Amino acid sequence: MSVLDEKKKTLCPVVWDISQSPPVIQPLAKRDIIERLSILTKEVPIEAVFIVGSLTGYRYTPDSDLDVSVTVDLNDEELEQLRDKTKGIESELLAGTKHPVNFYFLNATGNQDNYDSVYDFVEDKWIKEPTDIGVDLFDVYDEFRGAVSQLDANKAEALRSITDIEALRAAYNNGGDPAILRYKLMRRYKDLDAAVEKLVAEYDEAHQDRLRAFKRYSDLAAIGVQVLPSPNVLPENVRYKMLERYHYLDLLKKLQDITGDEGKLDTPDKREEAREVLEEETEKSLLDSFAALSILTK
Repeated sequence: MSVLDEKKKTLCPVVWDISQSPPVIQPLAKRDIIERLSILTKEVPIEAVFIVGSLTGYRYTPDSDLDVSVTVDLNDEELEQLRDKTKGIESELLAGTKHPVNFYFLNATGNQDNYDSVYDFVEDKWIKEPTDIGVDLFDVYDEFRGAVSQLDANKAEALRSITDIEALRAAYNNGGDPAILRYKLMRRYKDLDAAVEKLVAEYDEAHQDRLRAFKRYSDLAAIGVQVLPSPNVLPENVRYKMLERYHYLDLLKKLQDITGDEGKLDTPDKREEAREVLEEETEKSLLDSFAALSILTK
């Protein structure tokens, strides 16, 4: 979420040795990454390793991800098998820090134009030096709030449907009129399904809009046209990052995983999973709000 975070005076000192100019990765951090790579890529030819993302710049948080891009000499099937192996240790914290480490395996060097800063992990040098490019949250917040009003409405409708469904189930199990209650349950299930389908469509739209915007930026950069200083300040990426900041993205992605390719809650199990996810994410948002309030009132 670096594009929205406040600028810091230095790079993160637990990841980078800022006593050197330019900074290099801390020995402990480097050793930790090497150990993990040696486990994940045993007998796999590695062509390049880069550190990318928010921790290569001045806009990071105490728990920002450390993103490691690894180019390997594998075919597509072998690459997928390797990616499956990362799931066991993905997002484990970097030794001595609160920073999750994420490995991204590619069988061709990624487009570095999409990153503001890039550090060559093998050569211990910067390919693109650290930057502080970002967006002031308060300049875009009102527009974002208006843009997500329908998303908020769909989320609220899903939660209201869940509340009513639970009440109707209890009435059904406690002697209520079966015919009437079945009708009411069917109506509220339809409302829940419709709300969740709209939420999943929001995720697909935000994700695809971001990808298209990055491609346009890359295509224009290739012919020497650069309208903005970084693809990360593109409106589509800023919107995506704000969805991430306020926990919408986690919710929408989980709902997409539940509904599958059809984008529908077409089984009782899927509806139950969606209910749990919606309640869990709502509770998480409330806890974050209380935590922020406690900081402000200290």
